[in-house]
Amino acid sequence: MELKAETSNFSQSRKLFLYILKIFIIWRGTLLLMHLIGLSFSQMNESSSPQEPFWHWFPDNHYLDSFFRFDSSWYNEIIQGGYSYNPEKQSNVAFFPLYPILVKAIASLTSLSVPISGFFLSNLCLILALFFVYKISNIYLNKRGREKVLILMLVFPTSFFYSCFYTESLYLLTTAACFYFFLNKKYFWSGFFGFFASLTRVT
Repeated sequence: MELKAETSNFSQSRKLFLYILKIFIIWRGTLLLMHLIGLSFSQMNESSSPQEPFWHWFPDNHYLDSFFRFDSSWYNEIIQGGYSYNPEKQSNVAFFPLYPILVKAIASLTSLSVPISGFFLSNLCLILALFFVYKISNIYLNKRGREKVLILMLVFPTSFFYSCFYTESLYLLTTAACFYFFLNKKYFWSGFFGFFASLTRVT
């Protein structure tokens, strides 16, 4: 009986993972299409002012560059040279360490570049986060409701940031896992993921 239960749980988890992977691929494909259409109708501003030009990781590729803007430069600075503080201007100490640590680890282990490692990490975290969000909604909603939760999360306009060189998807993963294990009274794992959530961003 226990073997059958374990096999059934594995089969359900596999189906859920494949479903999440399917909607993730559809979401990414749709974003890619909309992104390319948007770029064809817009002009890229090269600087916010002559004194403070925009930071670009891929200045010759506007599509890739759009995933690595603004705060991405701070995380890159932490990865490349660690933390530094200058009271006379903005400093990278405002940004928490878990994301740059993981990106640097992936880059070191795989020989991938830093931006590609970060892009991979953000998207992987999103897939895993969707798994936990679905599991949480399973406690409160029927199957149709659970599927709506994931779809609505992804079609919301700012879901674009889950794929960027930011902490959004990592934070979503750690907090969703924290709440999932808490609701299932597995307090060690809840605390484990809560601890890492606190290393992700000031929120």
